[in-house]
Parts: sequence; C-alpha cells; structure tokens
Amino acid sequence: MTITAANHRVQKVDNEQPLWEVSPGGLRVCGRLAHDTAGDLWRSFSLPVALDGTVVLDASRVTECDSAGLALLVMINGRVLAAGARFAVSGLPPETMALYESMLLGRVEAPARKLPTPFFESVGRFVANSFNEALALLALFAIVAGLTGGFVVIYSLGYSFEAYVSHVMQFSRPHDLYGTLIKALVFGALVGGVGCHCGLQTGRSADAVGRSTTNAVVSAIVAVAIADGLFAVVFYCLGI
Repeated sequence: MTITAANHRVQKVDNEQPLWEVSPGGLRVCGRLAHDTAGDLWRSFSLPVALDGTVVLDASRVTECDSAGLALLVMINGRVLAAGARFAVSGLPPETMALYESMLLGRVEAPARKLPTPFFESVGRFVANSFNEALALLALFAIVAGLTGGFVVIYSLGYSFEAYVSHVMQFSRPHDLYGTLIKALVFGALVGGVGCHCGLQTGRSADAVGRSTTNAVVSAIVAVAIADGLFAVVFYCLGI
C-alpha cells in the first residue's frame, strides 16, 4: 500500500469492490473508498441495530481512499452522531487519518432554512410589538412637567396645593389624556418623517450636514405647530 501526496490517496493496484461488514466491535469496510464507489457505499450503509457507546469503523482492509472516501466517512460520522452514538475510525494510515480529522474539524453544518412568515401573522406580530414598544414616557414626562409648572405658578399667586389639585381634577377629563397621547404620537411621526426627509437630501460635505440639521429642526417645528392647530380645530368641532 502506497500513499501519493498529490491527491492524498491510499492506493493498491487492484480493482476490489467495496463492501460493508458488521464486526463485533462495530463496522468494517473493505475495498476501495473512491469517487466512483462512495455513492454506492453511502446508499448501502445502514447503522447497527444497537447504538450503545461508540461505533468503531475498521478501515484496515481499505485498499484505496481518496477525498470522496474521506467525505463519506465524515457523512457517516454525522449520521452516527445524530443517532446518539459516538463514531471512531481505525485502521487508516496516519497521513489519511490526519486528513480525515482535519475534514472533521472544518465541517460546518448548513444553517436551517428559515420558512417565510405568513402575511397576516407578520401584520399581527408587528401590531403586538408596536403596543409593547411604543412607550409614551416622554409624553407622560411632559404632562407631569406641565402640571408641576402650573402648580409653581398657582402657588406663587398664594393658592395652596390642595386647591390646585382640586381644580385640576375638576376640570380634567379622560379624553384630555387620550388627546394628548394621540397628539404626541402624531408629533413624533412628523418629527421623525421630517428628519428622515432632510437626512436623505443631505450633501456630502460637513456644511451640508449642518444645513440639513437646521432645515430639519425648523421644518419639524413648523409641522408640529400646524398639526397642533389642526388638532385644536378638530377637537373644537368635536366638542372635546
């Protein structure tokens, strides 16, 4: 038996056909493990009945082994591991065993194919995540800051905290809070949309970035002021 470094093959001058044999310690393969026999060997391969411990493949009677034969051993190794057992190869020359071990180390499993998500499921998931992630903390903070500022003004005029809270509770309605949160949502969308629009039109220079920033701020303020006026008209017509 000789080893040629050009194609990493263990060769013997014969034409022996490969064959699987069940041995007491596991499996035995005889003959050629080459590109023209690996496919037939893989199709005829079957796991032993009892997969306890380690399945040892005796390759001492292999007369020829090329890269296709090594790939066959790697595939058998994966199949045995998937069945819950350990796999070991014995009887190969040191050079061929080194190539086999290097192929095992370089083996990368193909990623699982991700199935497409149905359209209605995607829409439902998006809506659910929107409710979970849309936390109007900034709007609530602005409401609390406005109430605190109002109390400071009222207190400076000589009124007590109890009188301020009483009048706030008397004149406030739930729809005031709902309207405020709706306005916060619309204002946020306007600011984000204006910022994206101006950002997409930005030039490549540093001066262009500054001009786009200024345009985004001014345009957002104007858009919010116009939207606030429209909300006031709508709320007045609805009697809110």
